[in-house]
Amino acid sequence: MKIAERFKIFGAVNITGDAYLKFKKLMKNFGFRFFNFKPQPIFNLIQKTGDISDQEMFKTFNMGWGFAIIVKKSDINNLLDLLKKEKIEAEVIGEVIKEKKIIIDFQNKKIIL
Repeated sequence: MKIAERFKIFGAVNITGDAYLKFKKLMKNFGFRFFNFKPQPIFNLIQKTGDISDQEMFKTFNMGWGFAIIVKKSDINNLLDLLKKEKIEAEVIGEVIKEKKIIIDFQNKKIIL
């Protein structure tokens, strides 16, 4: 894959079952903060129908994202340009943080996983 040839990949996560909890496997002396969510309407329906907390939604569902890769901050723009040329939709959904926790910024709420 062109990405692995041009960029150092520090981690990759398929955000499906167990959703954002999968990032805990990558945590050593750092954590993650996620933002920029645009969940499809089905997630709102699931949450309301099942009376499910925001925290549980992010532990269980991908909330609109399918796959994430972790690269150096300085590589982000070049990586996004490459993906665009390859006709792959991508955007920044989070960042590595010093705190060893997973923080979700969603709808003006801070959710800790």
